[in-house]
Amino acid sequence: MNLPDFTLLVDFFLPSHCGVCGLGTTVRGVCASCRAEFDPWTQEAACGRCGDRLREDEREGICAECALDPPSFDAVRAGFWYEPPLDALIQRFKYGGDLRLGRALARALAEELSSPLAVDVLVPVPLARQRLRSRGFNQAAVLARDLGAAWHVPVLLETVQRRRETLHQARLHAAARRENLRGAFAVDRAQGIAGRRVGVVDDVLTTGATLNALAAVLRECGAAAVQGIVLARAISPARRSR
Repeated sequence: MNLPDFTLLVDFFLPSHCGVCGLGTTVRGVCASCRAEFDPWTQEAACGRCGDRLREDEREGICAECALDPPSFDAVRAGFWYEPPLDALIQRFKYGGDLRLGRALARALAEELSSPLAVDVLVPVPLARQRLRSRGFNQAAVLARDLGAAWHVPVLLETVQRRRETLHQARLHAAARRENLRGAFAVDRAQGIAGRRVGVVDDVLTTGATLNALAAVLRECGAAAVQGIVLARAISPARRSR
């Protein structure tokens, strides 16, 4: 029996309600009907560095922005584009505290990417203490735990800390986001980052400023490679017209 056949049997004998609609049944977190509404991210349509949508004139697989100013990270892999209805679901998970939905989305991401993507460890983007207390959980850590379990990759939950509170990135333009994150992260060198390929997990990648700032610190600590692994990749406004 191959793996797809086994999954179908488990779905039949041990189904659970879909984490999105609450009606459809599946053991994979999101039912087929809801999953079909998500816009899948594909490497062929995305920049090989930042993961943003490529324009038709960018034939080499790297967007003009990354070619001109390469980021500190090596690549980005995403499950989906940050488009309706997934954008509202991520907001519900992140700000509404719907952890069941978050775990369902994590399983959808693990299935969409289907491999550990040549990383040795996973590191969730950390929240500052005040924001963590207010929200009650770190959405990136929720995703990282389930991805690590699915891919059998260790998750380092305490390796990276936020040194200080930062403004909400969503309120800032690209240049302000970079400045907002300057010196925001610290890495515990005792956690074994040196020489390892690190997958940085987050829910959404917008400008890449957070990933870039964190990747720079991980590189300073000897990381062999840094890859962003996100549930959804937002499309830059200038790239919405193909």
